[in-house]
Amino acid sequence: MQPVEDRACFPVQERIKSSLAIKSVMDEKKCVSSFPLKCYYRLVPRNEAASQLAVVASKRRFKHAIDRNRIKRMMREAYRLKKGSVTIPDNSTLQMCWIFIGRELPEYQQLSEAAAKLFSKIQSAISES
Repeated sequence: MQPVEDRACFPVQERIKSSLAIKSVMDEKKCVSSFPLKCYYRLVPRNEAASQLAVVASKRRFKHAIDRNRIKRMMREAYRLKKGSVTIPDNSTLQMCWIFIGRELPEYQQLSEAAAKLFSKIQSAISES
């Protein structure tokens, strides 16, 4: 069986649930964007997973929970399929918070392309530092 990091899945270890962890990612102020996604990220010493993700869809823009949940589900799916495209140093974990900044319900293809661009921007930022 393949290790979890090599498989295209989204296990519990890769989810950021703590509001303190999300706040610390946002306070780091490292940000990249690719419309309709904005990503705050930071590198921390390694814990359970190579990368961790939190997804956000605004209640102000999408009043119905079904719309917010659909957007978040598509964002998680795009992450799950594209996460192998970024290489992270062995002793670090990449923590990210993806925020949907669009005003209309997106198509999955649009989110998938935006996720690929985010990962390439993050990869270039990590390799520079």
